[in-house]
Amino acid sequence: MAEVWEVVGGVGKGGILVREGKALSSQELGRLETGSLVRQEELCGERLSFSKLAGAGPETGWVSLKVKGCDMLRKSSDAITNSGEARRPRIWAVSDIHTNHRDNLKWVENLSMTEYQRDVLLLAGDVAETLENLEKSLVALKARFGRVFFVPGNHDLWVSKGEDMDSREKLQKVRALCDQHGVESRPAAVQDGSSHRILIVPLFSWYHASFDTEPDLQGWEGIQPPSIASDFVKTQWPAPLSMEDTSVAKLLDLENDSCYPRCLIEEADREVASFEELCELPRDSFSAIISFSHFLPRLELLPERRFMSFHNLAKIVGSTILGSRVARLSPHCHVFGHTHYSWDMTLDGVRYLQAALGSPSERRLDPGRLSGDGFLAPNGTGTTPLLVCQAANFGPKRRSAFSTFYEFNERRPEVCDVIASWCARSLTKISGGGGVISLGGVSPPWVCAEEATARHMAKEMI
Repeated sequence: MAEVWEVVGGVGKGGILVREGKALSSQELGRLETGSLVRQEELCGERLSFSKLAGAGPETGWVSLKVKGCDMLRKSSDAITNSGEARRPRIWAVSDIHTNHRDNLKWVENLSMTEYQRDVLLLAGDVAETLENLEKSLVALKARFGRVFFVPGNHDLWVSKGEDMDSREKLQKVRALCDQHGVESRPAAVQDGSSHRILIVPLFSWYHASFDTEPDLQGWEGIQPPSIASDFVKTQWPAPLSMEDTSVAKLLDLENDSCYPRCLIEEADREVASFEELCELPRDSFSAIISFSHFLPRLELLPERRFMSFHNLAKIVGSTILGSRVARLSPHCHVFGHTHYSWDMTLDGVRYLQAALGSPSERRLDPGRLSGDGFLAPNGTGTTPLLVCQAANFGPKRRSAFSTFYEFNERRPEVCDVIASWCARSLTKISGGGGVISLGGVSPPWVCAEEATARHMAKEMI
């Protein structure tokens, strides 16, 4: 059987250059899109004659295997199924891998070096706290996945000891690090194995307190302020930027406009010059549109404060600015991170997913919050990221922590004086004030129950 090669170069440039003949002076035929599969017809040194199997670009031609020492194509041993068809790439997602924890870095290193070479990973922030660890993690993941897309989370912009910069400067160093190692943070089309492509849209973001529009708890004392979060100490923003208003959130949002016109989405033979133009592309140009961010675009993706031990969490998790971008894009699916709650919920036609690895202690002490069907086991173990889709085929709905609860119950933020027992331990009830629903454990007990039992137990929380 003839060798099959996958195009891995040309990221951000629309693919690799194809010429009519073997000579580098022969006529240009266009570009072969990153992720395309080709069959080897002839190999002369580092020049390859091909016929296209899947992807966008010329049907035949000559390409270079390397340019300036960088691979443009690589052999793809798992690219063809037993029936001779191109295997369709899979889209995986994970967030909050926190590789400053040795066990988490080991989780990354234990991922197969061959299983995901044709696949795509959406890495939704909070990878590492230092540039050194971030680089090590990104390099390890890029070696395992065909393409890696990344947006930074809050931990990625912490300024660690010895890093002589502020968080704004670190953001640009993070972006440069991604460019250096071929990790993508700009919108791009991914081959789905057919004539269509999946559009991936990374979205930079930061949180702001005004995202929280639900009532505060009533009848309780000892509620911790949002400012106890480590971000208020470990990020450093130059004036006039401030964590107390929306200025940092607006700064990060502007990063979503900085990739244009460098962003190349080949549709109707034109470049996409703005986010608005991206949103206006015909939806039938893509088999699916998937966006992702670290922070939450909607408040409904967080439990009500009566169920959370940190009762002001809603003030440091999301952004209405981000929410506006997601609403304008209207993707089929949006992946997020940050809160470490496993989540699978559909709102206004958009499916929202979270698959956070979390810390080793979280997986040991509160695994029900992190685990969900298809990602981590109820005991906190697991070996792969979450499979989002293969081609445009999204998996069935997963039972995932609190999103399961909201399948059975409406959100009732007005119930702000009666809280779950696991949330009351650090608070003092004001005389004549709030009440407690007594359920054991540190997380929702219905998470690991059978569906019928889960439905009953969830009803008890109303």
